[in-house]
Amino acid sequence: MILLLNILLPGTGLIVRRREWLGLCLVMLYGVCANVALASRWIAPESIPRPLGSLALTIAACAWILSQALYRRQGKILARQADSLAMLLKEAETALLSGDIRSAQAALLSGAAVDNEDPRLHALMKKVQSIEPR
Repeated sequence: MILLLNILLPGTGLIVRRREWLGLCLVMLYGVCANVALASRWIAPESIPRPLGSLALTIAACAWILSQALYRRQGKILARQADSLAMLLKEAETALLSGDIRSAQAALLSGAAVDNEDPRLHALMKKVQSIEPR
């Protein structure tokens, strides 16, 4: 669904995949240039110079291609982050089960550096804080 959205309106897939500002810039660039290109060809061809319309079409096409490439790249980055976070969470759980709170904390801090918004990470952090001696 997100891929289809990114194909129809380049940049929206990046917004969903945690690259909000880059996605917003690409959406705006594509939208403005595509509208100028459409206006120069079909809406008001006498008012907008043909070279300007061609330039706008070229920029819109480049924005579309760039958006697709960045969407794919961001997907790979997020997949790698998810794998490393899963490994760190498993390491923290193992350390917690063996009673090694310091190792669990270290793994959770490393996990927070990878993805600070993961709910499993926060649940384990709460568990470690409840066990940790004061």
